[in-house]
Amino acid sequence: MKSRKPESSRSGAAAAGSKVAPPCFKAVPEGCRLQVKLIPRAARDEVGELRGEYLVIRVTAPPVDEAANQALRRLLADRLGCAASRIQVERGHHSRQKTLLIAGLDAATVAARLLPGAQTGAS
Repeated sequence: MKSRKPESSRSGAAAAGSKVAPPCFKAVPEGCRLQVKLIPRAARDEVGELRGEYLVIRVTAPPVDEAANQALRRLLADRLGCAASRIQVERGHHSRQKTLLIAGLDAATVAARLLPGAQTGAS
């Protein structure tokens, strides 16, 4: 009989002590590529949880005339401490699933600033 490891031991060990960014954060030469699932017309603007290979982000703006995309860029720029012009929507301009390019910041930095449990006191 083969013994099976519990599911929590595999994923928990990787998430607890690891400094590897989740799969939605990908390092590229320009900075970081981020996959998000945008939820427009939400009750408040917020960076939510990881859901599969996407980071869920909610904005109050409606998905009309690029308003939701602009709200997404402003929210991320505020949380990341960079200019909104450094954040570009690469794919998914008219879709809820989007691929963003964040220029000048590496994937680990972006993950640490956006994910609540990933922030550390080190500078």
